[in-house]
Amino acid sequence: MAETVAPCWLAGGGRATLDPFVALTAAAAASPRLQLQTHILVLAYRNPFVVAKAAASLDALAGGLLILGIGTGYLKPEYAAVGVSFEDRGEITDESIHILRQAWTGEPVQHEGPRFTARDVVILPRPPRAEGIPIRGRWQCEPGDPSRGRAVRSLVAVPGRRRRHQDRAHRRTLNHRPSAGEDRLCAGPMPTISAGPAR
Repeated sequence: MAETVAPCWLAGGGRATLDPFVALTAAAAASPRLQLQTHILVLAYRNPFVVAKAAASLDALAGGLLILGIGTGYLKPEYAAVGVSFEDRGEITDESIHILRQAWTGEPVQHEGPRFTARDVVILPRPPRAEGIPIRGRWQCEPGDPSRGRAVRSLVAVPGRRRRHQDRAHRRTLNHRPSAGEDRLCAGPMPTISAGPAR
């Protein structure tokens, strides 16, 4: 589920979407045995402590069946709209993943990082799975982009499948010519990544 809608996302076949936590809460209420996954939550757009609480709450309502699908995003106009540095998206995502893993232990979080600070913050309810909520990621990056290296160091690759309509929309996005002021930096194939347990 897209976080915001930029012109090239719509031009490439994308469409306006609902907030992932709101939409998946409705799905969990309608079918409590349904496996749920955000696809995708651009983690750097949001405060990781707020994400940890929202995801833990949704996971509790879903009976422990949430997968947090995250990404770094690739549209500079979206980053500008939420006041976050596009160039720092990989580092912000790394720090946020670290915070999520700590927060889901149910223990007080002590964190002093470049962007976020916490003292004795406790996120409850604790997810029912011992390893916390699974995190899977998708990065659209060109070879050599630093965010890809950070993603691979933070997460473990797992096989992923794309549906035919996703491939068509992806091809349209790749063929889209950005308008003035719009930059689509990363547009390569999107590997699926999965987070390992907290260290």
